[in-house]
Amino acid sequence: MFFRLLSGLFGERIGRRAMRIISVILFLVALGLVAGAVSSTITDNNLRAHGVTTNATIVNVQTTRTYSHTSKTYTNSYTDLITFTTANGSRQQASIDNPGDRTVGGTLVVVYDPNHPSTVEEKSDLSHPWWLTLTIFLVLALGFGAAAIWLWHKASRLGRQQHAWDDGVQFGVDHL
Repeated sequence: MFFRLLSGLFGERIGRRAMRIISVILFLVALGLVAGAVSSTITDNNLRAHGVTTNATIVNVQTTRTYSHTSKTYTNSYTDLITFTTANGSRQQASIDNPGDRTVGGTLVVVYDPNHPSTVEEKSDLSHPWWLTLTIFLVLALGFGAAAIWLWHKASRLGRQQHAWDDGVQFGVDHL
């Protein structure tokens, strides 16, 4: 059905090419998800193993409001700008996600990487199972990768069918 739509809009050859381009994009998304999963897991595990716990003060709460055209609703997402003092006495600022129930002037417990103090997580976020984020990212990557492979093979199959049909027509024309 997808190929018919693309073929109807762009023609057979361009439809196959579009399917291949889309499959490459899906594959790149899958690779990005795998990279995100690995990066997130390494960062979280590093913070669990070597992170320093401290109290942080919320100095700003930024609200981002997005509108969903499908559900006709607004959603708010919140980001906190926090300040904290590292073990060596330097003052640091960082941004972290806010569930929406915190205000300016509030405090929270954070864990930061002593080698890279801008790498900060809320301590309660590190208490979830470390493998959960990795699993979610890898399952999504597997889905996108499978869709990419399926789409690539579908385009190849349709291309072979088109070439076979073209060869058959030429073969018939040559013998007339």
